[in-house]
Amino acid sequence: MNTKVKIKISEEAYVRAIEILDEVKEFSHLRFSYKDGCCGSNKIELYLDNAAPKDTICMIDELPVIYDSEVSENIKEITLVYREGNFMIKTEPIKPLYKNCSTCTKGCGNNSGSCHGNGNNCGSEKNCKGCSKF
Repeated sequence: MNTKVKIKISEEAYVRAIEILDEVKEFSHLRFSYKDGCCGSNKIELYLDNAAPKDTICMIDELPVIYDSEVSENIKEITLVYREGNFMIKTEPIKPLYKNCSTCTKGCGNNSGSCHGNGNNCGSEKNCKGCSKF
């Protein structure tokens, strides 16, 4: 059963995301997308996108945010901040991350995301509980 992801966004990240969506008319939402990866990666990517039928839509004041079931099945909380000209994302997975990077086939940060040994795939495990700015 999927539960809602708690999304926290800093005031600066909120303002910048609204500005970007106002400038880029072909996209209507900020999308959080789950990316399976190895070791301590944040597991979430940020895109400009339009809502799909099965997406969860979360309004944070006037900022439309979307994500799919893969995010809600793997991530408990997302924190988005904007510092030094970049969006930065911190996540809290539902399941603890596998921290032994020695089993990753190509090392952390690569797109392989596959790990060997112990049958562990370096995975982690929620549609919009507590969306807020901070």
